[in-house]
Amino acid sequence: VELDGMDIKDINVSYLRGLIGYVGQEPTLFATTIAGNIKYGNPDATQEQIESAARAANAHDFIMSFPDGYETQVGDKGAQLSGGQKQRVAIARVLVANPKILILDEATSALDSESEVVVQEALDNVVAQQKRTTVVIAHRLSTIRNADSIAVVAGGEVVELGNHDELMVSDSGHYRTLVDKQERGPSRTPSREGSEANLAGMDESVEVAARESLRQDGPVHFEFKDVGFSYPTRPRKKVFDGFNLKIRSGETVALVGPSGGGKSTTVSLMTGKSTTVSLIERFYDVNEGSLEYYGVDVRELNLLWFRDQIGYVGQEPTLFNTTIAKNIAYGAPGATQKEIEEAAIQANIHNTIMEFPDGYDTEVGERGTQLSGGQKQRVAIARALVKKPKVLLLDEATSALDTESESVVQEALDKLMESKDHTTIVIAHRLSTIRNVDRIAFIANGNVLEHGTHHELMSKAKGRYKRLVESAESRKSTVADADNVRKKVTNGNSGDDDDEYTPDFKTEIEEAEKSAFSVGRAVQMAAPDVSFILIGAIGAVMAGGVFPAWGVMFAETIDLLFRQVPECNDTTLPDLQSGSFATCEDYYRFVADDMRDVSFRLAGYWVIIAAGCIVGHMLTHWGFGLASERLNKRVRDSSFSALVRQEVAFFDKRSVGSITSQLQDDAARIHTFSGEPVRSFLMAISAIITGVALSFVFMWPFALVALGCIPLMGFATSIEMKQMLGEDGEGEDKSGQDELNSPGGILVETLLNMRTVSALQLEEQRIHNYEDALTKSQPNYIMDGFMAGLTTGLSMFIQQWVNALQLWWGGWLLFNYTDTYSFKDFLISMFALLFALFGLGAAFQGLSDRKETERSAGRIFHLLDRRSAIDPLSEEGKKLESD
Repeated sequence: VELDGMDIKDINVSYLRGLIGYVGQEPTLFATTIAGNIKYGNPDATQEQIESAARAANAHDFIMSFPDGYETQVGDKGAQLSGGQKQRVAIARVLVANPKILILDEATSALDSESEVVVQEALDNVVAQQKRTTVVIAHRLSTIRNADSIAVVAGGEVVELGNHDELMVSDSGHYRTLVDKQERGPSRTPSREGSEANLAGMDESVEVAARESLRQDGPVHFEFKDVGFSYPTRPRKKVFDGFNLKIRSGETVALVGPSGGGKSTTVSLMTGKSTTVSLIERFYDVNEGSLEYYGVDVRELNLLWFRDQIGYVGQEPTLFNTTIAKNIAYGAPGATQKEIEEAAIQANIHNTIMEFPDGYDTEVGERGTQLSGGQKQRVAIARALVKKPKVLLLDEATSALDTESESVVQEALDKLMESKDHTTIVIAHRLSTIRNVDRIAFIANGNVLEHGTHHELMSKAKGRYKRLVESAESRKSTVADADNVRKKVTNGNSGDDDDEYTPDFKTEIEEAEKSAFSVGRAVQMAAPDVSFILIGAIGAVMAGGVFPAWGVMFAETIDLLFRQVPECNDTTLPDLQSGSFATCEDYYRFVADDMRDVSFRLAGYWVIIAAGCIVGHMLTHWGFGLASERLNKRVRDSSFSALVRQEVAFFDKRSVGSITSQLQDDAARIHTFSGEPVRSFLMAISAIITGVALSFVFMWPFALVALGCIPLMGFATSIEMKQMLGEDGEGEDKSGQDELNSPGGILVETLLNMRTVSALQLEEQRIHNYEDALTKSQPNYIMDGFMAGLTTGLSMFIQQWVNALQLWWGGWLLFNYTDTYSFKDFLISMFALLFALFGLGAAFQGLSDRKETERSAGRIFHLLDRRSAIDPLSEEGKKLESD
């Protein structure tokens, strides 16, 4: 691949990427402000340049409609913005860098009709205002008819090249075939663009009559009755207010309307799709009114049974890292191979699967990367069909596909809709895909403003649906028309400051978690493992007693190695051992034999102590370790079970990082209130009692002074413990740090969006952000380090002076009470107590931060106690006998 005659592999990567501006189908925004996201395109951009880029991207007006303007936080992955808004911010981010090369990868295919008009106008203006090399990846051919050159790629090579008029000359050319397929389409499979011009002229009298009969005679499957709804994260902003809609059994209903009009929320109430996550089944309930399923309020139905009646096919299918067969079987875990294959046949994917060497056992890879977009979508359709759902939800299931894949997938969907075996609800951005449905409901401002067949709605002279169709037909509209659309889109997102009020969920959650903490409950959770704790306790007593035993053995060894042997001669021989030796040689032989015997005996004792140490620590780690791991597993299992029971509002108020930490850090810390304190206490008590007892037996005056020094030693040790466990920073307020902007949050966000980071040359910027986050996590690290060094030095100063005092006192006792105490007595008394203190330190080594552990336990208990408003695993609720 060459750029201006030079192989791109010879060009500096950073320089090359600096020349390119990329706008993709799914824009990636980072968890910061709108201005911060735009500035990622050019870190040196001024506010004026940012606003200029936003105006060029048709984004300035909607940004200024927000209370915080350019300082508005976009949320995790831009969750606080609509699809069209995110795309325009992404375009502004590209424009602020003024790239020499612009790559547009189907930048409008995932948008609704009105947002597409605004975004497409912005892209057209960008291309027209400044002559730059522009490469367009096109699935919808209507967006590239004015391109200077069109390259048709097939089989890994360019098979045709020319402009639109040149390529349309050939009746059998690849490009002509693709254009004809989009414009013509199958009888029930219209393309997204080409046939929209003929929508108003269709004669649907026969079909209209049939649909009228269905609408009048069929039982009501779903009915919205005066529904009022607002998202938990914005409780004051009403999405629905008195919303009413009936959907009859076997009917295919399409929900259309402008971006933010509420059509996705309609499905949210039935299947839980919010504006920030893929549509999943019934995560929200209505605040007012009711949603009924065959006349029964859905809140009275068993949730698991209710969701089993629904099959969902979304725009971006999610496949799991397993085989095709298992991915399909996730729709109905008890499905047989025959049922899996039948669903695949219905989804037009069976033949494709059988072409793979491993057939249905083919691994799809992480997120289905081993399959094409069309193949993934058809597997997702098969997964929805395998459980034979009564309700089928289609959320723009073909908008992200190329022309040929779209044709195959749409054909499968059309067959499903034609069968009338399902009540089908279609979320439609491409109006051409829903012209033959039984009924179309136009939703705006949280209400159904129009409903009827395509023919009926197109017959209304000033109907909203008709205007929406006409705006889609005239995608090459004038700037004035686009301005009108842009104003509507902007107005639809504006609101009073009161509507934009967001409760302080973080403080609310922290208070609830803090109040949930209970030491007694934490200890009670370890009750099933009391037998393991008992075994560990025996080991802890043995391990603790080893330390003063080491002191005794250390003293005995020193005494042996430094034993004084009096000189033997004719004068002193009678006095040695009461004159029991005939010669000095006999005396020296006796001393040598005695020292050898003592050394053997000490070696035996060392072996016994070593064995006791090994056994003690083995029992300690096996008993307490097994008890802790069993508790850890129970907590993780219970936490995960509690998490999957929660409604989507629970996840709206929390970041992914905080949730995953509950399954990792919090669950690991909770054992502090079970095995860990027992182990530490028993080891410490065993070591101290044994050491103090030995010290008193061999030299009680020394033991008294040593005991008097314990408060000083305790003070010195506490200084170190506070530094180690962070208790000196107890009052530090960490609640203000956004978890998404924490070091971990930035790390995860960067790695998950590495393609965008590379395209925007954000490597250094993200490193800088990570460094800033680390600094903010410890804003006073210089002073903290200084204080840590100072307090550690003070601690060591106190300990060393205490040791000096004890050595001086022991020497004074030996000098003044020679007949009462021997050097061996002093050594045993000192080392037994000293090693006991070593044991005390070892016992508390690795002890967790008490305050942090309490917070972790509180989070766990709050999660376990929280009753989900919509529990998918609950056995409660009705299960209808028949539909």
